[in-house]
Amino acid sequence: MSNSSSSKLGGQCLIAGAIIGFIVFIIQILLSGPPPGNEHIFTYFANEAVGRGASGVIGTLLWVLANALIAFGIYVLNGYLQEQQKDALLSLGTFLFIIGQIGLIVATTKDVAIIYAQDSAATANIFTSQASLFFMTGPLAFLGIALISLNLASRGFINALFSRITAVVFLLVILAFVYSSIGLADPSTHNVPSTILPAFASISIAQFFIVIWQLMVGMKMMKN
Repeated sequence: MSNSSSSKLGGQCLIAGAIIGFIVFIIQILLSGPPPGNEHIFTYFANEAVGRGASGVIGTLLWVLANALIAFGIYVLNGYLQEQQKDALLSLGTFLFIIGQIGLIVATTKDVAIIYAQDSAATANIFTSQASLFFMTGPLAFLGIALISLNLASRGFINALFSRITAVVFLLVILAFVYSSIGLADPSTHNVPSTILPAFASISIAQFFIVIWQLMVGMKMMKN
């Protein structure tokens, strides 16, 4: 496969992954939200997953597919840009992003385990494991994509201002993840929704930047 064909395929995968992932995200936002009142955080989200049933399995399948397509698109993007100009930070960003994506994919599949388990005690424990993966690998993905975005800004690959703003948003998401993950280390906070709200809100806001960024990059790749 020629470099041009590879770039186009990578762009197509990035666009397809962005669209599929965004649709799944919007549906999840409409169907659920942060835990209300003093409800136990892990139990609440586990029950939400159980309640989705078969539709939750389909959503997880689509989410995993979307993230796999996006990871491939970023992998191809790195190869294409490295051929034009070698950059170690771009390689690091790509590596961190793909490792983070793998972690998030594994974390997401635990929704299916929760649906299969059904038992409230078991599902809460599974969600605890899911949350730990989410909070530990999510920052890797956001740090990686921030480094890539800054590199694209320096190259003028897409709009430089938007790339820099997006990178800042991704870095702020990391801080929100760290805040929530450290807060959850105290069991007394597991009934306090505000503990997880920074991560929940930041990922929701960042999702709009992510999908626009992915579409812009994907379309640029398809033109090359």
